[in-house]
Amino acid sequence: MEHDQINVILFGPSGINKRAAASNLEAICKSHLPSCRVQRLDITDFLETSIHVFLKRPVRIQQEITREAIRDRIHPKLSEADLNIISLHATLLCTSIPVFPCLSESVELLSPDITFTLLDDVYACKARLEKNGYPFRFSQLLAWRQIECGMADHFAQVLKIENVYLAAKHPRITWYRLAFEPQKPRVYSASQITEPRKSPELIAEIEKHRRKLHTSYVVFDPLTLDDRLLINNIPREIEGDTTFQIAENERWPCNFSDLGNDFLSLVSEDTSVFPITIDHREALALKRPVEGSSRRNVIDAQIRYRDFRYIDQSDVVSAYRPYLNGHESSGVAAEKTYSAGSGERAVVEFSPKADLETLGSKPFSTPLPGPICYSPDEFYKQLEEVAAKEALRRYKRNKQKYLKFENFRNKFQTNDPKSL
Repeated sequence: MEHDQINVILFGPSGINKRAAASNLEAICKSHLPSCRVQRLDITDFLETSIHVFLKRPVRIQQEITREAIRDRIHPKLSEADLNIISLHATLLCTSIPVFPCLSESVELLSPDITFTLLDDVYACKARLEKNGYPFRFSQLLAWRQIECGMADHFAQVLKIENVYLAAKHPRITWYRLAFEPQKPRVYSASQITEPRKSPELIAEIEKHRRKLHTSYVVFDPLTLDDRLLINNIPREIEGDTTFQIAENERWPCNFSDLGNDFLSLVSEDTSVFPITIDHREALALKRPVEGSSRRNVIDAQIRYRDFRYIDQSDVVSAYRPYLNGHESSGVAAEKTYSAGSGERAVVEFSPKADLETLGSKPFSTPLPGPICYSPDEFYKQLEEVAAKEALRRYKRNKQKYLKFENFRNKFQTNDPKSL
């Protein structure tokens, strides 16, 4: 029986380690689609010159080299596999100048069915790039990330396909479910971060909740990215040195491997980057507001942008104890407000009555577009029901697009070649 080929493109700025991500994608597909032939194709392996030389070429030459690599060397290989995972750069940073080696016509030659823009902690990207001889400032890498996101969105819009933002520390099963299980509900996980850090018991509670979500749903988990640790605890003054260090325990834990191989991260945390050494002046510059109207700095602006995008990609928002110990999380409050407005997403909230006892009335309180639950059992029951309904609505709106992925999955979920 003939089957349709699936072509997936991975975008993401340099330093993400897309090779590791693609390898994990291949592994999860071989596990769940044992009959499927998977092929990984990285653009840097098909260029006519070294990437180090490539980066010094004028942008028009970069575009020509990239187009030839895709047209003459990658495109002919696509027929050799059922599933092609293709890693590209939408943007490069050459002498601090953003350049665009991929043209939409070149990307179109690959006939992509979906694109994913991978993101990772900016300090991890910086460490990987420095090992390869490319020292960048944090501010440069933060800007590069946003340009890459915008260009990937542009390609997806031109080609009329979906571009999904996904932090590389998400479990690899998240990617598989997004691609091949479109009927599975997609949940944005909103919870407190600051208040739980004060207590190991609260951290354990949040971690138990996260695991429950990741086991059952496609989860967009904001804790898989934590750039803010660079500015959370900047010393007021530095004596004798111009740098300070950030310890590993300042990073919120992000490892679900205890749930099994399916839950290995697309790109695992490299603990050798800790302690992170950061220049005091650079940290202060990162913390300085770039928006006069909101007083947001570049890191906070990106957190807001990315988390709202995750909500847009979700069916429902799970708000777990947003008033923890009577302290309302400003982040979760903003996410609930966005969901109630332009996000147009239902929110299911768990707030035990003890968290709400000290809260008073406000003329303009945080809106909640969905049910509030006072017990964990009721919360998870309501979340399951609301998520299922919202996922079905999304699926029906996009059924024709999803059918190709479902048919592909169904054909390759067996080891019996006679069924193909």
